[in-house]
Amino acid sequence: MSLDLVPFSEMIALGLGLASVGAAMIVQCAESKRKRATAPKVEKSGKSKKTVKSTKSLKSQRSSQAAQLKSKRSSRSQHSSQAAPVKSKSKRSLRSQGKKDASARSASKKSLRSQKKADGSSKRSADVPQKVTGRSKREQDPNLKSSASVAPTKTAAEKTERSKRGAPTSLREVTAHSGRDTELSLKSLRKTQRTQRSVVQNQVQEESIQATQLLQLEPRELQMEPGELHFDKIGGLLKVQLHNPSNVRQAVKVKCSDNNLYRVNPIYFYTEPGQTSNVEVVRQGGTSKLDKIVFVTVKAPDTNKDLKQLFKETTREEQQMKVLPLWA
Repeated sequence: MSLDLVPFSEMIALGLGLASVGAAMIVQCAESKRKRATAPKVEKSGKSKKTVKSTKSLKSQRSSQAAQLKSKRSSRSQHSSQAAPVKSKSKRSLRSQGKKDASARSASKKSLRSQKKADGSSKRSADVPQKVTGRSKREQDPNLKSSASVAPTKTAAEKTERSKRGAPTSLREVTAHSGRDTELSLKSLRKTQRTQRSVVQNQVQEESIQATQLLQLEPRELQMEPGELHFDKIGGLLKVQLHNPSNVRQAVKVKCSDNNLYRVNPIYFYTEPGQTSNVEVVRQGGTSKLDKIVFVTVKAPDTNKDLKQLFKETTREEQQMKVLPLWA
């Protein structure tokens, strides 16, 4: 393998060429940088000039608008100042006219009222007859002076006739007579009321006495104690008390719904007024069920008849019944 050797002079020439190329490149870069640095400054200054111009134009526009608004406001204020006194004058005139109308209405109403009062007074004076005294009649008619002496005799005669009849002759007597009449009428009314009250009270007392007598005479129902009997399933003996609260003697008959299970003693008997009698009820063993005993009563004052025959002769309307339930 063979190596070609380069001489030293050629190497130096290559290095110098490269150095010159690099220097040229460096110079070009520096120039380009300078150009770039200078170009934005120019643009910025142009932009700033434009913005200054725009701000000045805006300020001028705003000032012109403000001047226009001021002019408009001043014109409005002038118009309002010119119209305000007209409006105030119109309001004042309307108020004065309203007051005048109100005063005129009140005056017309007052005049109408006065006219009505005058018309009413004239009507009353026309309806009421005028009182004419004796003096005025005499002044009007002088011929009445001669007849004046005769008039008192007639009035006196009339008074005497009225006094004979018992009629009042003057206003005082009339009032006194009317007062006496009213007093007499009141007294008569009071007397009639007292008599009516006394009559009513007497009637009430008589009715109460009759009611008490009837209650005493009429027989009452028998009182039974206890109200029901409870037996065991095996059976047993229980008693019932019957009390006669009436003032009349009564006859009693006992009936039972099941005579095979129950035995009663006595079946027929009398109960004296105010007397209590015992009745025995015996139950035999049997099925548990509900039965009843009925006590039939009839009035029997001062009779000693056979009780069976007595109950046959009486009707059901005359008989009274009392039921005693039996539980087992």
